[in-house]
Amino acid sequence: MNSILEKIQIITESPRNLVITSVVAVIALSWLFIHVPFCKKTENGTHQNLTMEDSLVLAGQEVYRQEGCQYCHSKNLRATKTDVARFGSPEKFGYFPLAEASDYLYQSPALMGSSRMGPDLARVGLRYDAAQLKEFLTDKSSKDLKSAIHNYSDLFIAGQDMRELQLSWRIKALTNAGLPYTDNFQRSVFHQLSEKSRGDALVAYLASLGKKQADIAGKLYQN
Repeated sequence: MNSILEKIQIITESPRNLVITSVVAVIALSWLFIHVPFCKKTENGTHQNLTMEDSLVLAGQEVYRQEGCQYCHSKNLRATKTDVARFGSPEKFGYFPLAEASDYLYQSPALMGSSRMGPDLARVGLRYDAAQLKEFLTDKSSKDLKSAIHNYSDLFIAGQDMRELQLSWRIKALTNAGLPYTDNFQRSVFHQLSEKSRGDALVAYLASLGKKQADIAGKLYQN
């Protein structure tokens, strides 16, 4: 015990040692928090039914981030006292089943959102299909305030840069980090995103939210 206290005293007495120790500690903790979430998962229980994200969905996640959707919408509604007091029962307003950590197992970043000025989108894919989501994002004729705020017609203009190469590099990085994507999947990005707009990708991403747990529940029920 005395030896440990003596080492701590040596570190704290010297500014140089203190700075070096602090830098090493920050690097070590940063590596830990970045690496651990990507450690190989044991595929048991519901994890064995989880599937990789489609490349169009991954592209849509990037559009979601670029447009700043996460600043007004969360994706983590829980049946906590504060959420129920603010939004009412999750089941009543169509948010059931509640969001689970496994929903975002293969997403990086998960874009959970830091605040909620608009509705929670954790299960939006169970409430609206792709056609309804696209109509909501492009309807210029509606005088509804929510539709006016979400007028993203410009995202559906053909010929936009889909950043296929950037997404391909991202998938490669996720593969190197331990996610079970493949080289063939990485190379297929260019074909999958051809003739698609950023709006198509955003709709695909929104339509996918909530679908995994619903599919898993269906598989488990059948079994």
